[in-house]
Amino acid sequence: MFYDRQIDPVKGRLVHADLKRLVFGQKIEVTVAIHLIGEPFGVREEDGVLEQVLREVDIKVSPRDIPESIDVDVTNLKVHDVLHVSDIKVAQNIEIVSPPETVVAVVSVVREEELPVPAVEEEAPAEPEVVTKGKKEDEG
Repeated sequence: MFYDRQIDPVKGRLVHADLKRLVFGQKIEVTVAIHLIGEPFGVREEDGVLEQVLREVDIKVSPRDIPESIDVDVTNLKVHDVLHVSDIKVAQNIEIVSPPETVVAVVSVVREEELPVPAVEEEAPAEPEVVTKGKKEDEG
């Protein structure tokens, strides 16, 4: 199984590849993308903003059952609700290895701070400074 690679940043060519030998019946640990599905209630009804904190999760699975991604439904999230790794539902043959308390997504409220408007006093425009050239006259 193709495990990792190094690509030359200038030429874009493969420099090195790591391969992993698979053993029949043994589970391997891989990283899979997390896709958030749906529009949260907190975004739709409460003017919240959905922030995806974690984009990938580590799982342990047999090589033939590796999913392209893990889809997570977020339609029931309200403002200030947090989705953790432990809340992700996966098939029985998939074991999540990432820590269960890790935050995946949160619906939060963004508030703009009102800045005080400075009072503008009307003043006469300042006169430019006059710079003279030449010799100073002797006083006297």
